[in-house]
Amino acid sequence: MSKNTTEVPKNLRIKLAKYLKELKEKRKLGFNQLSIKSEVNPGVLTKILSGSNKRINPYQLKKLAYALKIDYKELYIIVDYLEKDEPIETIPNARKIETRKVPMYGKASNGSGYLNLNEEVNEEFEIPDEDYKKGRFTIKIEDDSMSGVGNKTIPCGSVALLDPVICQGIEELIGKVCVFTYNDETYIKQLEIDNQNLIHLVSFNQNISDIIVLNEKKLKCEGRVVNTYWKRKW
Repeated sequence: MSKNTTEVPKNLRIKLAKYLKELKEKRKLGFNQLSIKSEVNPGVLTKILSGSNKRINPYQLKKLAYALKIDYKELYIIVDYLEKDEPIETIPNARKIETRKVPMYGKASNGSGYLNLNEEVNEEFEIPDEDYKKGRFTIKIEDDSMSGVGNKTIPCGSVALLDPVICQGIEELIGKVCVFTYNDETYIKQLEIDNQNLIHLVSFNQNISDIIVLNEKKLKCEGRVVNTYWKRKW
């Protein structure tokens, strides 16, 4: 293993970037898709793929490996964080991710983003401890209503973390994705207001029509999406 545990040599960074881009093309993933699937910030991902990120977080490499469907040790070996057959505990700067379980209350399904919060889901979901706050809960996304393009997508198969505390006031919710109850039906949607001051509950999927809110008093925010997790537990 390299003695330099704080900065990856340029030749290794370039080698890593080339390999990641080859895998990205092989998996037919766009930049935004890779960022979403790996949960690596677009700014950080840009630096990694250009070879300019001098200090590469091994935890982020592990997430990229998962998204690209390879063994993360391949990436560790490229940047000299790991030699063949070397135990994982010797990886520099690695940190244990503390997690905790939060309840899962329902599933977004049926194609329109409809969510049955009363449905019993006999499981909990583990989230990073840093994402936890009292009262937060998760839902499963099992349809394509919030699948869009670029950064505007919550893919089918992901899990959304919601906070019921930070969803007070319509003005504060403009452009935010939340779980809304309207006319006694519950959906995961983005709230927008048109030039006639009408509230729209919008899906990222352009093939699904907006829900237009004609009676604001019947609209309730159950929780605002604060994070999403792609098909995995921590």
